Amino acid sequence: MYPLGLLLPLLLTGCKTDKQEQTATWFGGEIINPKDDYVLLTKNSRLVDTIYLDKNNFFKYRFDSLVPGLYSFIHKEYQLVYIEPGDSIMLRVNTLDFDESLAYSGTGAAKNNYLIDMFLHNEKEQKLMPSFYQKSPEEFSASLDSMRTIRLEVLNRFKEKYETSSGFNTVAQASIDFDYYSKKELYPFAHYGSNHLENINSLPADFYAFRNQVNYGDAHLYTYYPYYRYITSYLDNVSYTTYMNAARFDRTSPEHTKAKLQLIDSVITHDSLKNNLLYATTRRYLINSKDQESSREIYKLFLDKNSSGKQQKEMKMLQSACDKMIPGNPLPNQMVVTTDNTIKDLHSLINRPTVLFFWSAGSSSHNKRIHKKAAEMRAKYPEFDFIGISVDQNHEKWLKTMALRTFNEKTEYRFNDASTAERALVLNSPNKAIIIDARGVIIENNTNIFGSNFEVQLLGYLNRTPFQ
Repeated sequence: MYPLGLLLPLLLTGCKTDKQEQTATWFGGEIINPKDDYVLLTKNSRLVDTIYLDKNNFFKYRFDSLVPGLYSFIHKEYQLVYIEPGDSIMLRVNTLDFDESLAYSGTGAAKNNYLIDMFLHNEKEQKLMPSFYQKSPEEFSASLDSMRTIRLEVLNRFKEKYETSSGFNTVAQASIDFDYYSKKELYPFAHYGSNHLENINSLPADFYAFRNQVNYGDAHLYTYYPYYRYITSYLDNVSYTTYMNAARFDRTSPEHTKAKLQLIDSVITHDSLKNNLLYATTRRYLINSKDQESSREIYKLFLDKNSSGKQQKEMKMLQSACDKMIPGNPLPNQMVVTTDNTIKDLHSLINRPTVLFFWSAGSSSHNKRIHKKAAEMRAKYPEFDFIGISVDQNHEKWLKTMALRTFNEKTEYRFNDASTAERALVLNSPNKAIIIDARGVIIENNTNIFGSNFEVQLLGYLNRTPFQ
């Protein structure tokens, strides 16, 4: 059973209020230590409006018309807010401790304080899961059932205390159910490991009975993170069972990607959710692919099943860029700028085996960390040049950051046109590195400079290449 002592109590404060006639619905608040001068408000991944902060770092937005439900507010980080007609919701958040500092006040605040409390509780609960995943399937299910029962009791007490709408009740219930379901889907991967997933066939017959209750095309929840996370875990799990006797589990393998695209097409009934899942699955494969033939096959499969013209256009550009970045191809040339503001082409910098890594002045902790890692690797693998390239367009800001950090100007450049370079080199992650040989030919197109496999890749090249 789940240890009750480890549950942090939820603070359910306030009292019921009578519904009053409201002429407007408002959302606003205060951003402490702002990182921008605006807040983005979105619904179902679509921008509703850009709301600018005033001189006191407050913002306020009035809805002329409102579709009730979940909205996202974004200020570098993001969180969800549930808004209904007549609400006047004010938040207060400190960007230095975003989720933990977030609190709501005003009409409509109680339901949102409940949701953020549950979110934080779920984050704490995740720390317990490694030990839970070691339990037998029967013990694991019993523990999850206990956890779920406690959450449902908390939700029921909340609904007894407050007047809640059916829409909110659906979201609150989903936050419990789909967190529970996700843990069930993740269990075999955590318990057996990716090398022994054949044991998935030995799970109790009713282990996944809950799948029959899930709506795989819920129009109200399709962008809600607990629901979306469950759907992706379910798809990975079931996709694997279609080829499990032929290959080990690998989310980025062509076998898995093709099986997952087929499953998405056959199971997911909501068009936007289906398109988004097809897009995300194909994108992940193309970015990591080292095989041109499989990439083109999966791209064609995506086009056959995706009905979004916008996503098809974006995927066409991505596929073209990824095709050029397949190992064995020459690195796509880009223009870079030196510290004395001279423009050079990237190919002219490559005279030896080289690692390219990327950074931005806007992320202080990251640029410090990645240069420290590069310095360590440079000392350990002197056969390679390590070149840092900034995506910053402001030349003076770039120079000031390098001077502050005492970066070596001889190995630092910035892109002349960052947006073009990012697309051409498929810079999908701040930790991405590209390894190329002395001729400028790609060895590794998408490695992680902090990853456990990075040094293996460097050594692999050195061991097969004679050096004078």
